[in-house]
Amino acid sequence: MSLTKKQMKSVVDQWKNASSELQMVKEREIAYSDYDWRVVDALLEIGANSGKKLKTSGLVEMQRLFMKLHEDFKR
Repeated sequence: MSLTKKQMKSVVDQWKNASSELQMVKEREIAYSDYDWRVVDALLEIGANSGKKLKTSGLVEMQRLFMKLHEDFKR
């Protein structure tokens, strides 16, 4: 099946609209989901056991990411 340019634009526009709606659904689900500490602990353990050893603590990078997150939330 071949789409015309107008049909392709329509599909792209639909996905653009759906994208923002899906993002809102995702954020809502995350915000109101139950917090399972066993899952969090398991994920942290995986990271601790498989991550590469760094020469620094990562504090500066973490602060940079927190500032970026703060700016994103202000929007």
